[in-house]
Amino acid sequence: MGSVFKKSDSAYLQIKYKNHLGNWVRVPTKFKEDQREEAELLLKQVERKIQEGISETEIGPNTFKRYALKWLGFRKRQGIGSVKDDEARLNNYVFQFLGNIPIVELKPKDFQILFRELKKQCGQEKDDFAPRTVLHIHNTVNQCLKDAVADGVIRVNPCVLKKGDLPKKQDKDPQWRKTAIFSREEISKVLVATEIPEDRRMFWFIAFFAGQRFGEVSALRWKDYDPNRRPLGHLSVAFSYSTKKKSVKSTKTEVVRDVPVHPTLARALAEWRQFHWSRFWLKEPTGDDLIVPSREGNHRSANHMLKKFHEDLARLGMRPRRQHDLRRTFISLSVEDGAKEEILKVITHDPGQEAFDLYKSFSWEAKCEAMSALKLDLGPEGEPLVRSWSGPEKVNQFKGKNGGADGTRMRTYYVGRGKPRVISAVNIDDFRKWMSTKGYGGTNERTKRTKEIIEQLAAATTLDPNPKRLRTLLLEILTNLDRE
Repeated sequence: MGSVFKKSDSAYLQIKYKNHLGNWVRVPTKFKEDQREEAELLLKQVERKIQEGISETEIGPNTFKRYALKWLGFRKRQGIGSVKDDEARLNNYVFQFLGNIPIVELKPKDFQILFRELKKQCGQEKDDFAPRTVLHIHNTVNQCLKDAVADGVIRVNPCVLKKGDLPKKQDKDPQWRKTAIFSREEISKVLVATEIPEDRRMFWFIAFFAGQRFGEVSALRWKDYDPNRRPLGHLSVAFSYSTKKKSVKSTKTEVVRDVPVHPTLARALAEWRQFHWSRFWLKEPTGDDLIVPSREGNHRSANHMLKKFHEDLARLGMRPRRQHDLRRTFISLSVEDGAKEEILKVITHDPGQEAFDLYKSFSWEAKCEAMSALKLDLGPEGEPLVRSWSGPEKVNQFKGKNGGADGTRMRTYYVGRGKPRVISAVNIDDFRKWMSTKGYGGTNERTKRTKEIIEQLAAATTLDPNPKRLRTLLLEILTNLDRE
């Protein structure tokens, strides 16, 4: 339900309502306070149009912009993940040239001129377009007009281009892609470096040795892993986590893949589950738990992990690369070591949709042979793969006593090693309260272990009336509990 209001610095009323995309919009009107009834009538008319699926900008002929806004609203209701990108492309590059033209009057020449101009702006400078940007704009416009044909709004799609109107599908920097890979020495260092916390290293371990996309690794649960299958363990890759939509969906190709677990990855997963997982999340893992959750116990965010990935690489003296380059490196090194490309494709992508592809079916043993072809030196035999991290790391943040000018500064609590091992009585109370807000303060069996850990933590500390930071025995307590 919208509203009519007046700002203190204006003589005119404004109306507030939710538009066709579900976003709140504030629009000034030409009505003053003594014309409030007219403003309320205008608000009702706008809201009625939106309920009927008509954009609030729909006045006069059915322009391309009017139809496109309605199309975007439909795609949002359908749950299509790229709708925000589509909206940005149309707003930034298309509407200013073609938005006000009635959709039935659009001609192929209009789109040829538009995309030729966009192509001219492609280049390698900072402010230039990447060729893929122009291609994405074309895909959005073309899909919008194809749907307009399906809706009966127009008879023929006018977005018809000539050869050469679009740039070739290539990177902005043609030299970049050949550097988007790790050497054997680099990937070995990333996977075992104790400068990187164990949970992030374990995530990179799976992304590399299973050759999976980020969202697929983020969605993996322990029940998806069968370590007892032979000759290699088995990962069922059926879902992917979308950071943009904050939800789990099917994989990119909508194909459930059976992935053999490389022997090195099997060792790492066993160590991770036995010695490390419970230290981070204060319980024993179950089948429904994520293999590598975030520190809050949720799916890991691609954006956050990319930032951490760049920080980890910088810590090791390496240049930035994409998380996807782990997958690219695995495929490249496996082929170098003798893996058959057509079998790797089935494991890491999909079998293809050509008629001949549908007739091909590889045995589990053949897939295991291809997956285990990679040979990588990760240190002396018998050494643990998931090695303990060597420095202080923020485990979680929570509010203690209010601090800062606005009273909302967050205190950072550390898991650490060495002396002084001190904690104030006020801080341990804050710790208990924070654990309660996270669901660890109940009385059922599930939380019993966590409460015991907190009490052991409190009992193992020395009071300090003015500590500079929290230094606890939490890791050692958890280790002792694991060994009992």
